[in-house]
Amino acid sequence: NKKLKDNLISRIMLRNSVDFVNSNTNLVYIHYDYPHTPLKIKELITLKKEFENLTDYEKNLFLVDKTIVNIESSINNQKNSLLIITTDHWFKSRSEDKAYPGVFFSKIVGDNNYFEGKKDNNASSIKDLIDNYYDGSILNNNDIKIFFENESNHAIFRR
Repeated sequence: NKKLKDNLISRIMLRNSVDFVNSNTNLVYIHYDYPHTPLKIKELITLKKEFENLTDYEKNLFLVDKTIVNIESSINNQKNSLLIITTDHWFKSRSEDKAYPGVFFSKIVGDNNYFEGKKDNNASSIKDLIDNYYDGSILNNNDIKIFFENESNHAIFRR
């Protein structure tokens, strides 16, 4: 049953994230298979009544948030590591003309400078970001900001 399998995978991701982060590496790259539909939060987290009318996609974002909260203290032990967290591809409802973004963030752990990019982007630059980190071109969050400001996206292909 696909629904049971999706829920099991989400449970494993939620529970094993801390173990992965504690694996003592200078690159922490985590890719979650949610938030896109179907609904995966059932029995993993409880939402307040005010959030009941959200789409399944939006509800699954709470699972992303809970997972990040679960790994936060472990991540803080990985000073100067490159942290990249992504979620599955963006989602576009077939019944409405609205695209929901995926989650992407990257930072150097221990650098508390915060930058938010407003430019549309996709995952095509992640390999170069990691390469630049390992060759010493990315040392802090400002370097990450500059990196993405100068990156171009590859063409987007849709079925």
